[in-house]
Amino acid sequence: MGSLPHHRVAALLAALLGLASCPAVADADPAPDGTSRSTGWSAGTLPSSGVVPDGELRPLFGAAAGPPIWKSNNPEILRGATGWLMQNARPDPGRGGHALPLTGAAAVYLFHINKSGAPRTLHLLMSNAGQGPMAASYRGSLYTNAERPLHGEGSGPGYAVAQDWLAGSLRTPTTSVQVSPRRVVELARASLPDGAMVDGRFELDGLRSANLYTVATTSGRLEDAINASQTGPVDGEIHAPGAAAYGREAGVYAGSRHLASELLTVPPAPAYLGYALNTTSRFNPSLPDCTAPALMALGDSAPRTWGNYGHLCEVKLRLVSDGQPRRVRLSLVSSALGASTSFTFNGPVRVGDRTIPVYTTAQKPSCELCTLEVPPRGIEVPLRLYIPGLITVGQQLVLESL
Repeated sequence: MGSLPHHRVAALLAALLGLASCPAVADADPAPDGTSRSTGWSAGTLPSSGVVPDGELRPLFGAAAGPPIWKSNNPEILRGATGWLMQNARPDPGRGGHALPLTGAAAVYLFHINKSGAPRTLHLLMSNAGQGPMAASYRGSLYTNAERPLHGEGSGPGYAVAQDWLAGSLRTPTTSVQVSPRRVVELARASLPDGAMVDGRFELDGLRSANLYTVATTSGRLEDAINASQTGPVDGEIHAPGAAAYGREAGVYAGSRHLASELLTVPPAPAYLGYALNTTSRFNPSLPDCTAPALMALGDSAPRTWGNYGHLCEVKLRLVSDGQPRRVRLSLVSSALGASTSFTFNGPVRVGDRTIPVYTTAQKPSCELCTLEVPPRGIEVPLRLYIPGLITVGQQLVLESL
């Protein structure tokens, strides 16, 4: 029998040792002289919490990328009857903003809770503000908690939306639509009983002077939704930015993806290294800022994507050793140890060809993704995740040399 490739050896060792393996990670090509990065590792073991101190976190080598993202999350809680929650067509006397028609491609993320005391229908509309016809396409998923109840790990509408995108199995597959000038089409809708929440993410392409609206109606009729999009905002709980507040997102923000790659030399054990995956320096200057600025935000809403809800994160880690095989544990960690919420992260993460449910709390902030063997030649470990809603800001990607 011929010799096994390094990644097969790693998988076999992991199976024999009972480790959580990272399947289908590829051997890395030999690194040119001087390109390996081994700085930033801390000697010793992690703190007992599994959380890397803020001052030790490194920024991932990468940047915001991809098309802009249109967000509707302020008001998160809907109180009124009929009106729009977010739109990019015009300034509003009360909520501010300005016209910013979308062209080319864009992502969309929305999250709302109906606490109006009666059933409501939420509509996602698109209009053509241009002079000529628009041939566009869209795809995505949207769920309510009636369809995907939230009851802990691996549940809820936000988890379901992120899972659909990771799997490439969307509730609304790619759909083409022709929109004449000054006409409106409905991209999605959700029926919301009182107390219900909705989470949705879409990607659009072929846009030409497109305006988007999230609209609440009592009737559920498209005609009423179109009329409401041209009137005033619906009543709801606005969370504005302030000296001690992030503010919720309602606007168009630059970059719906964060792409990063790192080349690392794994040192002898014990050692650890933490990367900022979803952090902001707004209230902690020692943290790397992973957010995107607003191209247009309503005047009562966040000027940056503090939570990055709906954003795609793609990270490629290239791990090499210094001539000796190394064993490395990879974890997703929440730094929000003082959070009062029931969980701090609840979403799927793709590592290699395996999807792992990640659930962290203030009491259990660390979730192991895998443990793997790093041969001298090295391996590449790809990670992919969509930031789900209802999480607490402040995720870390932590590596440990064991």
